[in-house]
Amino acid sequence: MPQRSKSFAQSPARTRQAESRADGRSSKRKSSEYALDAALAEIDSTWTIELGAAEECAKQVLILAKSQRFPRIAAGATYRLACCDIKRGKYAQADVALRSALATARRLKDDALQERCWRALGSVKFWQNEFTDAVICFNASVRIAPIDKRALALAHAFINTGLIYERRLDWKGAHDLYDLARQIDGNIESVRPRILLNLGAMKARLGELKLGLRLVEQAVKTFRAAGERYFESHALSNAGFICAQLGDTSRGLTAIDEALEIARSSNTVEQQMNALAHRAQVLFNCNRLLEARESTEALMRLAVELRDRKFEFDAHELSAALAERDERWQDAAIHYRALFIANQTSSASNADNGLAAALAEFQHVTTELVLGKPALKRSSSTKAPEMVASRNELPLSGRQRQVLRFICNGQSNPAIAAALGISLATARFHVAELLAKLGATTRAQAAAIGTSRQLV
Repeated sequence: MPQRSKSFAQSPARTRQAESRADGRSSKRKSSEYALDAALAEIDSTWTIELGAAEECAKQVLILAKSQRFPRIAAGATYRLACCDIKRGKYAQADVALRSALATARRLKDDALQERCWRALGSVKFWQNEFTDAVICFNASVRIAPIDKRALALAHAFINTGLIYERRLDWKGAHDLYDLARQIDGNIESVRPRILLNLGAMKARLGELKLGLRLVEQAVKTFRAAGERYFESHALSNAGFICAQLGDTSRGLTAIDEALEIARSSNTVEQQMNALAHRAQVLFNCNRLLEARESTEALMRLAVELRDRKFEFDAHELSAALAERDERWQDAAIHYRALFIANQTSSASNADNGLAAALAEFQHVTTELVLGKPALKRSSSTKAPEMVASRNELPLSGRQRQVLRFICNGQSNPAIAAALGISLATARFHVAELLAKLGATTRAQAAAIGTSRQLV
């Protein structure tokens, strides 16, 4: 028996057969790996077009990758499933999946996947209002990115950190970041339409409505031509809101309603909230209060369900304005108080967690890359935006500071007039002057700016 085994092992014919079978298995395994890699690439090109199909494909790839023991592909599929969860508002689920994919990417030393995981994890933290952690994640994504993908990683970092500035009502800071992103000279064609969209929205915020609309409409055309319905919805909603600000309310509402329909059909809740917020504001401005109230209530339900502070803040702001228009002062005071508490909680949380320090680190990292990498072009007159919010002492009079304090406490105009012993018309005048000096369009924005800059 041992001699037979020895002759079997030494048989040239059988050795060749074994080698042939091994080569066949290796070739089959490589073919499977190539096919699964192609499926991941297909997901990347389809998730902004059809989120459900992309999610289903990622699930199938994950099952096959695990069964065939392809850890890199399994981590890639997990990352893409997490991205789908982010678009559906399932942030806690996405957080867990991304940490798992990141651990695998670290073990395999896959820098490209690590960069994408860090970026997506930053988005999760952003939507969970953990801005400090979000900036830290964006910093990590830029640092870990491979050289050939550094320009794209930097563009994403500028876009995502700009969104944090928007949440802090710092339109100029956000604008400067988007403007820097637009100047990056590298392979960033996939995100250029997003840069145009965000930059256009900020230009509109800063008063350049026609230029802002032109940039946003250019982004709409690009997204529509590419079939990217997720971003098309976002761009359409912004374009509609700017149109309404320019006086074309009918055209604006048509665009916003189309954006809302796209968001609902693709089940992307964050775009639904974005469109509902714009729709409610436009309807309120043209005095269609019943429809504005319906949109505001729908926005509030989604925001509370997802614990999205930004849109919940917007819903309270709109609810307060509607209550004030109907002279329901007690209801208005309740909403203004909720706004004040939410703003103080957010400001304290970010301050305690070192948001300013994280933004300063982001400035250091990105400035070094912008100035040190030839792939990034920059004129000598261009400067990096100031990342750390400074205490800006605006020239407010003593009376305006008093009025600001009452606004931060959620007081209505009649309550301010009674407390200060002035007429209602005088109270309204002081409020209007205060909003103009702060560069705010609403009382809620004035309260947020006043609190963040320690003016009260």
